[in-house]
Amino acid sequence: MSMPTNTAGQRWPTNEPKPLVSLKDHAGGVRALAFSADRGLLAVAGREGPARLWDLNANFKELDALVPAGGRFDALVFAQRGRLVAGASGFPEATVRIWDTSKGAPREVADLLGVRGPLHALAFSPDGKFLAGAGEDGAVRLWDAVATGMPFAELRGHTRPVRAVTFTPDGLGLASAADDGVRLWAVGRIRSWQRAVLTHPGAATAATFSTDGKALATGGQDGSVRLWDPASAQLKKELRRQPTAIRLLTPAQDCATVVGVCDGTRVVHWDMASGFESREWVLPAASAVALTSDARYAAAGYPDGVAQVFRVAAQR
Repeated sequence: MSMPTNTAGQRWPTNEPKPLVSLKDHAGGVRALAFSADRGLLAVAGREGPARLWDLNANFKELDALVPAGGRFDALVFAQRGRLVAGASGFPEATVRIWDTSKGAPREVADLLGVRGPLHALAFSPDGKFLAGAGEDGAVRLWDAVATGMPFAELRGHTRPVRAVTFTPDGLGLASAADDGVRLWAVGRIRSWQRAVLTHPGAATAATFSTDGKALATGGQDGSVRLWDPASAQLKKELRRQPTAIRLLTPAQDCATVVGVCDGTRVVHWDMASGFESREWVLPAASAVALTSDARYAAAGYPDGVAQVFRVAAQR
């Protein structure tokens, strides 16, 4: 373990963890990954063919596959409660399907209507009733996830591809990160609308709300990370910039830390009060990465078809 120094002279530990498990033979290399909220399942999508579902609580047993409508999945996400999982496929036609994995083998429960173009980002609302999806055409679409499978809102404002979407903890708001910046939206089944445009340097690639909803963190292609007050849409501070692009962001449970994955692949913990790194883990460079909802474990996928799971938090 080494101790890097930031520009303020502060030092934080860098860890190089060993994989807890290696899952092999994902066709064509790993393209997308997602953990279930309880960390019990890991979905791993290859670049060719279905996503394989692994039971991490049962000696890493493989369950039945999630089969895309097209040739591959472009995005995967689990609901924050229960074990619904959604997968987006953009070729040969754009589709989003939802499966229930609560009883082991996945059971398809919805094939969403009104999907347009390849999707880069999916997010369930906290109660699992809504699904947000966005991608190449810049629109953020909202679906009734299971009851009807029908879209009930199309949020227009972005003119460039959207890279990430995330709901507020109460499910009444949404943030979208795109090549042309960040936008905040109010979400309702009857009416949804744009609340604010947030200026982010360069392309925005990641976004997450703190677990108490009082902060929004956004990350960019240029390694910038900004912390916002979502109520006032005002910038609170900039966290220390990273040398590579921010792939994804997620909150720690303490409401005082934000965890991000940077190209490289580095998992960085920032202290939100100081804006500086408090700890980091360095993983082998990966083609895809996912974090558990508590940010304690990471899954990394590689072009050779291997997916590995790492602990990326201090042991309790």
